[in-house]
Amino acid sequence: MDIKVLTCSWNIDALKPSDLAESSLDANRYHLKRWLTALSPDRPDILVVGLQEVVDLESKKMTVKSLWKSTTSKKNPNSAQNISKRYQLWQDALVQTVRRVFPDDSYAVLICHNLVGLFVCVFVRDAHHNGIQGLAVSQVKTGLGGLHGNKGGIGVRFVLYNTSFCFVVSHLAAGESDSNVEARDRHSATIIRNLYFRPLPPEYHTLGPSHEDGGAVGGGGDNDDDNGDGGPCMARPALLDLNNISLDAFVDGGEGQRYLDHAVCFFMGDLNYRLNLSREMAMSLISANKIERLLEEDQLNQRLKGTSASTSGGSSNTGVSSVEFAEGASDEARYGDEKAGVTSTIVDETEADKRDLPQFPLVSFKEAPIAFLPTYKYDPGTNNYDTSDKQRVPAWCDRVLYRGGSGSLRAGQQSKESAANSSNGTLWPDVGQAAGGAGASPLDPASAAADIQGQIQPLHYRRYECNLSDHRPISAGFSVTVKSISREERATVAQQ
Repeated sequence: MDIKVLTCSWNIDALKPSDLAESSLDANRYHLKRWLTALSPDRPDILVVGLQEVVDLESKKMTVKSLWKSTTSKKNPNSAQNISKRYQLWQDALVQTVRRVFPDDSYAVLICHNLVGLFVCVFVRDAHHNGIQGLAVSQVKTGLGGLHGNKGGIGVRFVLYNTSFCFVVSHLAAGESDSNVEARDRHSATIIRNLYFRPLPPEYHTLGPSHEDGGAVGGGGDNDDDNGDGGPCMARPALLDLNNISLDAFVDGGEGQRYLDHAVCFFMGDLNYRLNLSREMAMSLISANKIERLLEEDQLNQRLKGTSASTSGGSSNTGVSSVEFAEGASDEARYGDEKAGVTSTIVDETEADKRDLPQFPLVSFKEAPIAFLPTYKYDPGTNNYDTSDKQRVPAWCDRVLYRGGSGSLRAGQQSKESAANSSNGTLWPDVGQAAGGAGASPLDPASAAADIQGQIQPLHYRRYECNLSDHRPISAGFSVTVKSISREERATVAQQ
């Protein structure tokens, strides 16, 4: 079956929902409604909202407070209340908007989670709620040598019927210098390498009834999970037979513990990649609406097409490596707060900086065609690109990338692209191909027909004109093929 997925991303520059409601401009006041109904007249089966800079990351006071929170919150849970209020405001605003724009439908809040400035909220349509299994969250901090979550990523994993999904909301290193570009490459590699989802406990490997008290939006229910399986706002996953799910739902031999084990992967947020242009040239091309020419100089676009190489040193094979942790990391560092259902990785960025990036870590991902102007950096409240003393070059910092299917399926879909890239001297091979090193045989594209789960078809990719932040919001819609296996019928066939 095919389902509709809507992903929404916005660096909100520490805005509050009330700033939208109180604005005199329709583009601001009605932004959430227009954002969350981007698939109209269709409705999303899965809705993912990722926000960056929910709190003021440039505030020294905020930085100290967040660092203090990370070291004291377990001793004094009330120490996080002031920071948490801002996330609660956004969660409430999103829930109320979903109720309002889909009055004759019902959605469950699958999970809401935050990491300093990052926030992710995932909704699932009630028609599919009982098909959700194996919900888990992982987070990786990359700011201040891995100690601070002002930069990093949050991963949300679940299985819908028999297809696995993993959404990552991230905020990568900022800046326009060459070293900043390398830092972004390293941060994306660090997030992919270190996102780790704790194996499901043994009780999830037995058959049992589904729980239906996960907190439907508009349908009542309690979002608090008090049985230790997940954190606040997390729906209780159904108890189904996961002995087969690990074989059916995950791809390329994975068991769902790593990001790239999942059949459907999204990587979204403020990725911060810039244009290799002077401001004068960029503004000239923007004035002439020459988007294709601008995209030729886009750092992320160049990396996805294999026309630019990372220059950091070391020897790691990013994107397909096993999970790595800082030397001497404790179980708490590796697995985080088990009661909250969240794994959190502490990364030794000093060592990570020394690692080589022979493959761009997101090279196996795709992006829908961009047909809109750069989303950064604006003077807040205006339609003017940065007029401050820094005169930043406009850029498409805000992006949504996707990766679907098994390695064989991707090989089949990309065989022509790979041949073209090879003839053009591509610098990075496809991360999604067999992880057997340089001498490995390519996967057989013909085998793709055996498993079409995870096929992704972009439906739209656009920006919005809400102008209260220095970034413009974006959304991307997709049609995704998922599979649902009848275990009874399969058992019957297996006995024949």
